[in-house]
Amino acid sequence: MSTATTVSTATTMVRMLTAYWVSRALYTAAKLGVADAVRQLGDGAAVPVEQIARQIAVHPSALRRLLRALASAGVFREEGGPDGPRYGLSPLAEHLLSDAPCSLRNAALMYGEEMSLAWHDLPSAMKDELPSWDRALGADHFGYYQQHPGPARIFDEAMKELGRAMYSDDAIASSYDFIGALGRGATVVDVGGGLGRLLACILQRDVSLQGILFDLPHVIDGARRFHEGSPGAAPVAARPEHLSRLSFEAGNFFERVPGAADAYVLKRILHDWPDDRCRTLLANIARVMKPSGRVLVVEALIPSGSEDHFGKWLDLNMMVVTGGRERTEEEFAALFEGAGLELAGVFRSPTALSVIEATKRACPARGA
Repeated sequence: MSTATTVSTATTMVRMLTAYWVSRALYTAAKLGVADAVRQLGDGAAVPVEQIARQIAVHPSALRRLLRALASAGVFREEGGPDGPRYGLSPLAEHLLSDAPCSLRNAALMYGEEMSLAWHDLPSAMKDELPSWDRALGADHFGYYQQHPGPARIFDEAMKELGRAMYSDDAIASSYDFIGALGRGATVVDVGGGLGRLLACILQRDVSLQGILFDLPHVIDGARRFHEGSPGAAPVAARPEHLSRLSFEAGNFFERVPGAADAYVLKRILHDWPDDRCRTLLANIARVMKPSGRVLVVEALIPSGSEDHFGKWLDLNMMVVTGGRERTEEEFAALFEGAGLELAGVFRSPTALSVIEATKRACPARGA
């Protein structure tokens, strides 16, 4: 390797080794509310550092250093002024605003707090493939948030933000031909569907579709309020035909799921769990679904080879946080086979997620 090549690769490696500097700086800006302060003070114009520092009660020199670094990465806009550098919002900085439609502020807080602690102990997870979250925080991922309502609210808001930014429910619903595959009047169960945004988008594909939202009791309580437009919760769609075709059912999908439906949708559910738990859930569905039914798994499908793909990093995140994993097409096929299903097709969506379709595995012919 030539000296020039060594210098180039070493520089690249150093930037990779220190990449967490950027994420910590973004987390700090989100935590302090820097973007909100800049917007409030400047109303579109760049603002002197001293004014921003007073607004958020930090040291002006420290803030200047933070903003200078973030501006060099395209986050915030730096301008010269008679009193020193001034800073304004850039398109990237708008994602740090607390109330912007494109906000990722809660995501920055989520990734910078508990998840950061879990990632710090990645070496331990490499020894046993068990989530380092449990060791770092003293409870599993779901149990921790049940015990800590403040972080749980941030997590819930972060999931909404990421959903809007990367996992559009309407785009996912549009990527699969529900009527062509299932026929008119089909019943679709959204398994672990949360508030039911995806199911609402599916039901809006055709007025004959029926939907069942299935999740834990406390989630279903919130989903009812959300769809029905109870105080403090705007409805997904204020359309009578939407609500009349949507029903709610509570339960634990590791124990049972609603029976005799035409399709079972699992959006970003299987990636939370290791293979054995996924097989239990899928087998529960296979036992009660219609013979012609479909299982529609919505996940980030990892490509083979060494190409850059966000799902490969998300896979590591699932390992340290929940003990789950992202999967390749071949891994999904094996998972389905172990639950009495078989891979039937893959439907790409414009988002980072794909719809992976499975059907009941045909019984082998007698004597085969």
